[in-house]
Amino acid sequence: MKIAVIDDERPARRELIRQIQETMPDCEIKEADSGAGALELFNTEDDFDILFVDINLNDMEGTTLAATAKKLLPQAKIVFATAYSQYAAKAFEMEIDDYILKPFDPDRVRHVLEKCVRGLAQQ
Repeated sequence: MKIAVIDDERPARRELIRQIQETMPDCEIKEADSGAGALELFNTEDDFDILFVDINLNDMEGTTLAATAKKLLPQAKIVFATAYSQYAAKAFEMEIDDYILKPFDPDRVRHVLEKCVRGLAQQ
């Protein structure tokens, strides 16, 4: 399982990575601190299973990055990871796989990971 965590806030990235590793200790996690960094990751490594994308990145909107990711990595599950609940409707419109709010709840992170893994197994 290969996961990307994309968030411009280092503490949020670190916390989410820690929680993912607690649930899935054998997964490989890559991180990016910007939309440009994420696009570079997508172009060099095209086999991500799950993408956690913050809505507000310094250099682009997470919704823009997610739309691009859906084209570049159509098999990947995309989860918005944000402090802003008002983007939930946009996530559903974009057919994003799930949505988690900061501060991250460990049970919610575990649930989202399990749901994404089940979805990947059904593809």
